[in-house]
Amino acid sequence: MPRSLILCCLLAASWNAACERPAPPVGRVEVAPSEILLLYPGVAAYRLSWTATSPLPDRQGELRAAVHLVGKGGAVLRTFDHPLGFDWTPGATEAFDRMLFQSALAPPLEPGTYELRVGLYDAAGHLWDVSSDGATVRVDNATEGFPAFYFSPEWEPIESGTDRQILGRRWLRADGVIRLGELTRPGTLWLQLAVPDPAGGALELVLDEGATEPEVVVHNSCGDLTESRAGVGSHQLRLAIVPPADETLPPECEISIDANYRLISTEDRTRRTVGLESLSWLTE
Repeated sequence: MPRSLILCCLLAASWNAACERPAPPVGRVEVAPSEILLLYPGVAAYRLSWTATSPLPDRQGELRAAVHLVGKGGAVLRTFDHPLGFDWTPGATEAFDRMLFQSALAPPLEPGTYELRVGLYDAAGHLWDVSSDGATVRVDNATEGFPAFYFSPEWEPIESGTDRQILGRRWLRADGVIRLGELTRPGTLWLQLAVPDPAGGALELVLDEGATEPEVVVHNSCGDLTESRAGVGSHQLRLAIVPPADETLPPECEISIDANYRLISTEDRTRRTVGLESLSWLTE
């Protein structure tokens, strides 16, 4: 079982047992707004405001915020865990803007009302109780105003993800394109791209001539903008999308994704470049 799934189970058990064996919280986190609307495949903004009140005994390594979308019976359906973002010192207060999303690469949630719960854990999986009222998340999968996504032939079919944070992933075999069609209004395209680390795995990294590290270049035809991300790991991008002002042109944009490397399987010699881990849209 992946570590993230084990953590989901532990957190769920911890939250469910809190009413039986309450432990003094080490701090408080407030979620604003207290009611959040989440569409498909949409993005919803929220803010976490942390207040540390007690030290963390036996802490090991990086602190992470556990942000879980919980359904009926306490089932964890989606996770949005991330690095905490500040050093935990009693008396310290910090606030961070974050995003919930439904990725177009995963099945939509059932419409209805869910609970957003927030916790705290470290690199070793040690959990601490934090006081929080959480938030209510209302899921409505009406798609009016959302673009349609079309993938060029270089994209492989969607494969299942490994946990509740990344539910689906789509790989490029070579440079490829995502076309946004049926655009009716400006918005922001949210992408998360993965460049796997070949160290210790069954992958061989081959860089283009002259390159010193893997790099992904993303070009947005609506605005003629280019962004790049270098290094292994997951990379998030927010691309402002404005439909063509010329009404004689089709209401669409193209997102081109190019890589200066290839990942070659040492088992069957198949080739891949970039993994698309999430794809969502925020309408202005």
